[in-house]
Amino acid sequence: MTNTAKTREPLAHPIKDLVPPFPSVDWLSRRLNAGVIPGTKLGRTWVMTDDDVRAALDTFKNTKSSAATTSSITPASARRRLAEEL
Repeated sequence: MTNTAKTREPLAHPIKDLVPPFPSVDWLSRRLNAGVIPGTKLGRTWVMTDDDVRAALDTFKNTKSSAATTSSITPASARRRLAEEL
């Protein structure tokens, strides 16, 4: 009798398997607790399906338009940077 059953991918992945070790797991857990990204808590462990991972990546996607509208530098620093480029 041959084994024709395919190995199945898990339906949900523990977050420790999705990201590098500390502090990323803690950072991701805080976003899951706050409801910023989708996931399911099984006991004490957060798990994410493939669709949850895709949604999280879309949530934190860095787009050029959003990066241009929000800046972490002061207006004076922006002027100096622009002057240096010229």
